[in-house]
Amino acid sequence: MTLLGALWLVEEYGAAVCSVSIATTNQWKDKATGERREETEWHCVVFYGRLAEVARYLWRGV
Repeated sequence: MTLLGALWLVEEYGAAVCSVSIATTNQWKDKATGERREETEWHCVVFYGRLAEVARYLWRGV
């Protein structure tokens, strides 16, 4: 499984909001055909307040 993501931090009405888009990719070998398969799903996660302020460090890679 591979995790890829992007972060956006927005100050909204005096409170921090952090929106995270994360892609998860799953790879497997099809038992019927023997070929490799891949499926990607996107997930949206939103942090508010203190969690959004902490999440900004994920973006910076600290």
